[in-house]
Amino acid sequence: MSIRTARVFAAFFAIAVLTQATALFGQATVIRKSVKAPLEGDVTEITQKDISVKKGNDTTKVEANDIVQIQWKGEPSKVGLGRSAEKTGRYDAALQNYTESLADAPASPAGLKIDLQWAVVRVTAKLAQSNSAQVDAAITKLEEFNKANPNHYTHFDALRLLGLAYVAKADLAKARTTFDLLAKAPWKDYQLMADINVGKLLQLEGKADEAVTAFDKVIAGATPAEETQRQEALLGKAKVLTAQMKYPDASTLLDEVLAKSNPDEIALQAEAYVRQGDCFEAQNKTKEALLAYLHVDVLFPQEAGLHAESLYHLSKLWQKDGKKDRAEESRARLEELYPQSEWTRRLKAGT
Repeated sequence: MSIRTARVFAAFFAIAVLTQATALFGQATVIRKSVKAPLEGDVTEITQKDISVKKGNDTTKVEANDIVQIQWKGEPSKVGLGRSAEKTGRYDAALQNYTESLADAPASPAGLKIDLQWAVVRVTAKLAQSNSAQVDAAITKLEEFNKANPNHYTHFDALRLLGLAYVAKADLAKARTTFDLLAKAPWKDYQLMADINVGKLLQLEGKADEAVTAFDKVIAGATPAEETQRQEALLGKAKVLTAQMKYPDASTLLDEVLAKSNPDEIALQAEAYVRQGDCFEAQNKTKEALLAYLHVDVLFPQEAGLHAESLYHLSKLWQKDGKKDRAEESRARLEELYPQSEWTRRLKAGT
């Protein structure tokens, strides 16, 4: 081999190595919360805190809590179907599409495979919120995923879902431990998220005053950038106040959430209407409670856990209002859509 040939070979080798290093996890389009324009480029680094996206000579770091979605180049077509199904609350269909996509996914890009594994885990955890048969599987999958990918950008999202799964399992001690880990996230919105869930745990433990204190801490400490977390804390506090029969105070908080919440915050609005229904029902205001729960049934059926809860109350309230046909319709839909839900079990048990 001549010196010239050797140099050319070395140059090509260097370019190949550089290209491989640049696209370490693969080419992708990153959808962010903070910026409307998608970010395209090579994902060169992934950590718990952020990902690095290189385009040309520029590298952009995207904080993990700013990531809405990563679309990897070469992903199977059914990934899109899975995302669409997940967004509309059709978690069984989403799980099937993600599982099939994972089986068909190529080995490269490396980031795609891990994200598909995360999608399967994530949707299983969402299913567990309205299907008790999925709770143990969700816990196992979440723990295994975090153990296998300790430095992945989804680490703290996995902790949040794991804590919720432990709540669904009624293992409040492990839920508290998990939310304590979530509180160590480097972003304030996630720290407030942990505080909110601790407040909910305190209420489940019968510590109403301590729960209110936890929610008040979030309400007082949230900045305009954390308005979503502030409103979630208002909902938590309203639930406690309703249980304490402080109905005017609870209604004031709920009216504020419904008036000020972002229309895109579907889960927040759905929960606000459920809590409003709870407040009215506790005061024997049947028609007002029916209207509140109907908002969830009509507008937010994709929020499976809250939808199941609303159908439970609708079945009871329609019966109380003398509308037996509508009561039976709500019961039938609850049993058909959410056969493994705690709300289905409670309705069958007459509680």
